[in-house]
Amino acid sequence: MGRKDTLAAKSIRKMYEQLNLNQSDIFSKTKLLLSVYRDVVWITLSESACVNEELAYYGEELNSALVYLELFAPDTEKQEFESRISALFENKWMVDLIDTAMAKIYGYHNNGRLYHEIISKSYLTAFRYRPVMRYKEV
Repeated sequence: MGRKDTLAAKSIRKMYEQLNLNQSDIFSKTKLLLSVYRDVVWITLSESACVNEELAYYGEELNSALVYLELFAPDTEKQEFESRISALFENKWMVDLIDTAMAKIYGYHNNGRLYHEIISKSYLTAFRYRPVMRYKEV
């Protein structure tokens, strides 16, 4: 059995065929999603920290600020606020989607923990994992 002819690869191909899905298209989209994960998490944490700081700053004035946004603020301010909150929710949705998928991979009965570790170290850890290379002394 060659590398591409493993039982897992065959069952995945069969599943894609049954669902009428393009395997290479799904693979590229998945790889793209995983490749932006670190940046999405960083942006989400940064943006949510800014929103939390603003909430702490306004404190009890939050209701007044929201009333101002609703009744008096120019449309550009409302749109900017809506855009920031919308982006936070979209980013959270993307992170939750990947976290759910990773939990399912971890629980997979055939080397799930190994697959989880490989994907995690390749795409999800805060810092990029690079294996240590040893050089021969001259």
